Amino acid sequence: MKKIIYLLLSLVVSLCCYDDYSMPCVLSSVPGSNEISIDLHAQVTVTFSKSMDRVKTSNEFSLSSQSGEVSGNFLWSNNDSVMTFVPSEPFLRATKYTIRITEDAEDSKGNDLRDEFISSFYTAGDDVKPYVESFFPAANSTGNTRETVVTVVFSEQMDPGTIYDGLNVSPAAEGLYEWNSNFTVATFRPLYGFSSGITYSVSVNTSIKDAAGNSLGEDYNFSFTVGDDFIPPELTAYQDNSARLYLDENF
Repeated sequence: MKKIIYLLLSLVVSLCCYDDYSMPCVLSSVPGSNEISIDLHAQVTVTFSKSMDRVKTSNEFSLSSQSGEVSGNFLWSNNDSVMTFVPSEPFLRATKYTIRITEDAEDSKGNDLRDEFISSFYTAGDDVKPYVESFFPAANSTGNTRETVVTVVFSEQMDPGTIYDGLNVSPAAEGLYEWNSNFTVATFRPLYGFSSGITYSVSVNTSIKDAAGNSLGEDYNFSFTVGDDFIPPELTAYQDNSARLYLDENF
């Protein structure tokens, strides 16, 4: 019976020693390993098996992407066993981020982290639909020249190949589609000019997409008229040819 008691006491002592001198490890992290579609304003939380040394553990923590290391602040909770990293700025879209905590991180007793911890996650992609910021000529405008260039300004970089189905002019006019250098401004330039006295309708529909493949949020339509003289001529005087007309040098 005494032997059993001694064994139990020895077990208790070794468990206490293990608690004091065992090496800490990472139990979990949020976001989790290879998790996708992480919110751009997310925080990183790491849970350890023991209470950690705040300074040494924070110094051995890093969060980085291809753009470099992320700066931020640390919050601690649950008797310093849970560390939360709050980035100073939102994450980049559709980007891989890697959490790293080296073996030099220590618990409150000075024990090094058992193994280096590395985990990666991916932020959400671009799911914001583009929209039309402005266009030219103005809607329902008149007095436009035959050489008028139709211009549409978008809220973000667009897929240039989708302009042919996405931007239409009616009645049909032969012309050239062009983009500015960052594909945010599309133009339609008539080859032989628009016809005077004609009202043209321009439609920008959801067939046009941004660089991430998001369709335009809604259709945009506007009209413009070429020229501004739409008054038909009137007969204001006439000569009756049935009567003889006598002409002389003073007429």
